[in-house]
Amino acid sequence: VWIGDAPKQSIAPWCQVTFNAWGIGRKGKDDGVLLFIFPEERWAHITVGYGLERKLSDQEATRIVVQVLGPPFRAGEKDKAVNDTVDAIMAEVSKEKE
Repeated sequence: VWIGDAPKQSIAPWCQVTFNAWGIGRKGKDDGVLLFIFPEERWAHITVGYGLERKLSDQEATRIVVQVLGPPFRAGEKDKAVNDTVDAIMAEVSKEKE
């Protein structure tokens, strides 16, 4: 998700390849989450393992980037942006889903 002033070509496929190559999440469960932030490009992406998509959908991950990470990041509060984003991710994966 572009958090700057104009859209750029998505590098989400690269994020997915990197996520898989790094082996994020528990083996056999594929339940990892990886937050990518490219500050110079003003771009961020949350990659979610397939085993965790029931708790953190791509739509919810995008909402977190746009609504939680974006505003403080654009305001120059990068530490707050990252901390709030991690907190939002943790809150979502901790929720009991039906």
